[in-house]
Amino acid sequence: MRLPRPGRPARLALSVTVLPLLAGLVLASTTSASAMPDATTSDAVAPTVTPPAADPAHPGLPTLPDPAADQAEQALEQAEQALAGEGDLDPTLALAELASEVDDLEGRDRQQAEALFARPTDDGVEYGVPDDNYGDNPTRVICGEHVCVTRAKEGKERSGRRWAKTVLETFETAWADEVDRMGYLAPLPDDGPPSEGTDTKLDVYVARLSPELYGYAVPDDRYRRTSSAYLVVDNNYASFDADPVEVLQATAAHEFFHAIQFAYDRLEDPWFMESTATWIEDEVFDAVNDNVNFLAESSLAKPRLALDHPRTWYGNWVFFRFLTEREELGTGLVRAMWQRAVDTHSTKAVNRTLTSRGSSMAREFAAFSVVNNAPKKSYDEGHLYPTAGVTQKWTLGSSTRSTKEQSQGIRHLSSRNYRLVPDSALAPNWRLKITVNGPSDVSRASVLVHRRDGSLTRRVVDLGPKGNGTLRVDFAPDQVRKVSLNLANASLSYRCGTGGGYACNGTPRDDKRRFRFTARTVR
Repeated sequence: MRLPRPGRPARLALSVTVLPLLAGLVLASTTSASAMPDATTSDAVAPTVTPPAADPAHPGLPTLPDPAADQAEQALEQAEQALAGEGDLDPTLALAELASEVDDLEGRDRQQAEALFARPTDDGVEYGVPDDNYGDNPTRVICGEHVCVTRAKEGKERSGRRWAKTVLETFETAWADEVDRMGYLAPLPDDGPPSEGTDTKLDVYVARLSPELYGYAVPDDRYRRTSSAYLVVDNNYASFDADPVEVLQATAAHEFFHAIQFAYDRLEDPWFMESTATWIEDEVFDAVNDNVNFLAESSLAKPRLALDHPRTWYGNWVFFRFLTEREELGTGLVRAMWQRAVDTHSTKAVNRTLTSRGSSMAREFAAFSVVNNAPKKSYDEGHLYPTAGVTQKWTLGSSTRSTKEQSQGIRHLSSRNYRLVPDSALAPNWRLKITVNGPSDVSRASVLVHRRDGSLTRRVVDLGPKGNGTLRVDFAPDQVRKVSLNLANASLSYRCGTGGGYACNGTPRDDKRRFRFTARTVR
C-alpha cells in the first residue's frame, strides 16, 4: 500500500459496508519523519439518499439517477486510477472500496471490476491493469507442503524457475513462523471450483505488478466473514531500490498474514488488519526492517494523528511492537487480540485482551505515547525509528518560570508532546511543577525525564475524577537535560457504523477534547 504523500488528503470515508476485502502493499516512502499538522478530516456523516420509486402513472418523467450505481462507478474509476499509479487513493484502499460496490455495476463496468479481482489464470477474464495478464501464455506450478506458486513461462508476466522456487521457499517460511511457531490459524483451504486455484493449498501467483506494488491478498468469498484467499507478488521487484529477496520476504510475511486474518474475520477494521500485518513482517524476517519506512506516517512520528487514522494504518505497526516488547503482558498477545476480534471490533478486542492481562488499552496507549519521545532507549530496534513530533517547547529558569496556561484540543487515540528544558543558569535545588486539567473520562498525562547520564524516568500524572492532577519532577540543569510532557486522549468511544472510517467503521465521540496545563519552576 502506498504511504500518503505529505499534505495529501485522507482517503474517502468508508461506507458502512466497506471493509478490507483486498490488502496489499506498495513502495514505502523513505522520507524522514517530522511533526506536521493532520490532514483535514470531517466527522460529518453524509445522509443516505433513497431515490423515490418509479411512478407508473407518469412514465414520461425523467428517471432519477441511482446513487448506488453512481457510487459504484466512482469506486471503479478510482480503483483503475490507483492501479495505474494515478489519483489520490492507494490501490488497496481503492480496491476495498470497489469490492463493496461491485454488485451495483452492470455490463462493461461490471466486467472491468471483475477483471481487477480475477486470478491471473482465470479463463476469459483479463487480469488486473489492461495488458497485465497471463493470457494464453503457458504456465508452470511448483508446490511445497502448504503453498503452490504459479508463474507464466512467456509474455510480460513471465518469471523464471529460480524466482518461483524462491517465492515458494519464502512463503513456506512465513507459514512455518506464523502458523506453526506463533500459533495463528492456517489460511482456509480454497477447495472450491478450478477457478479457485490448483488444489486446497494456498495459491501464490507471480505477475508483473505496477512499479510501486509489493503484492496483495484477495479473498475468494465476498459474502462471508471468513474466506480462503489467493496472493499475488511481483515477478522481479526490479522497480525497487532494494534487494528483491528482502522485498519479497517483507511482502510474503505481510500478505500471508492477511490470508490468516481472513480465517478469523476478513471484515475486521482496516487499521487493525494493516497494522498487525505490517508488524509481523519483522517478526518473521527480523533482518529486513522494511516496515521502518512506514513510520514517517505513524502515531510515533506524528502523535497528533489517531492510532486508527487512515494515514497511519501501516505505520502504527509500531504500537503492536511496543506491546509485544512488554514482557509483563505475556506471549501470544496479538494472536489473542485476533481471537477476540472474531466477535467484536478491533479496539474492543485490543482493550479486552490487555485488560485480561492486567492492563488496558488506555494505559498502554499513554505509555506508548510518552516513550516515543525517546525511541532509541524504548525499543529493541529504536535506533532505526524517528523521534516523536513536539507541539511546543520552552526553556524555563528563574526569570522565565512558567509556560503560562496552555490549552489544546486532542483527538481520540492521539496525543501531544511538549518539551521543557531547564535554563543552564538554574540553581540545582529547582524543580518542575506540572499541573494538568484534562477531560475527566478520557485524559492521560505522562512525563519522561531525560537525565544527563542517559537514563530515563517515566512518571504518570495522577489525574483525579475530574481530570485534574499535579506532578513535581527534578529539573536541575546539571542532572536533567529535558522533560517531555505527553497529553493523551485515550477515548475508545465511537458511534459505530456511521461510515467514519475509524474503528468499527465509526465516528469518534471524543475528538478534540480540551486539555489545559501549566509547567513552572519551583523550589
